[in-house]
Amino acid sequence: MLSKNTISFIRSLHQKKFREQEQLFIAEGHKLVDELLESGYAIQSVVATEKAMSDFEDRLSGRVGEVYTATEKDLERISALTTPQHVLAVAAIPRRSLKLSDLEAKLTLLLDDVRDPGNMGTILRIAHWFGVGQVICSLNSVDAYHPKVVQASMGSLFHMPVYEAGLEGLLSELKQVSKIPVYATVLGGEDMFQTKLSNEGVIIFGNESMGIRTSLQELATTRLSIPSFESSSGNRPESLNVAVSAAIVLAEFSKQRR
Repeated sequence: MLSKNTISFIRSLHQKKFREQEQLFIAEGHKLVDELLESGYAIQSVVATEKAMSDFEDRLSGRVGEVYTATEKDLERISALTTPQHVLAVAAIPRRSLKLSDLEAKLTLLLDDVRDPGNMGTILRIAHWFGVGQVICSLNSVDAYHPKVVQASMGSLFHMPVYEAGLEGLLSELKQVSKIPVYATVLGGEDMFQTKLSNEGVIIFGNESMGIRTSLQELATTRLSIPSFESSSGNRPESLNVAVSAAIVLAEFSKQRR
């Protein structure tokens, strides 16, 4: 049974400051809890209705610190979702240290101030699909463990490294010690379908409304664009959604790698 203190504690994890303080986050729903159990994440607790618990109980022993059977009303009180799920887990945010050597021989995504949780989660899912090595988020990007990001990632967050870093400093240091190409996805760059792309590299995607900061563009070795096939410039969309752009760009990189 959930105590008032436990309910209050789990609810506090809806907020970034408490996630950072406790180094914990929440994941809701059968799909996410199932993915969490398959990952290497440390799981502090699982809360579920009696019916939902029966789907997981044989996998929880020795894997989860605390297990609570709860009512639908209790789950509504601790859920961060508009439509609460029947199971919720509290897990530890992994402590990772990024090394420049981690960027070699693979693709890395840099997300410059991506603020929308849905976009962030979808990009993580796309990156996982295309075998990206890691995702590095700017310090002003939405928190990767925001409940809506976790939900939108559909479990991909648990299967690939995600870091937070100052991107200018990272790229400046990379430029000094490595020849790994850095691609900035911008308007007015080289047609990506006519450009020979590397099997390794860093790909930068920018903020939903402002794009990539000039300071980061200047650190890129190549500026890439997705060409529009709309013949009339007057009817052409201003830009593509950042997650859609990530899918198109990674699909082309993957095609050329084959």
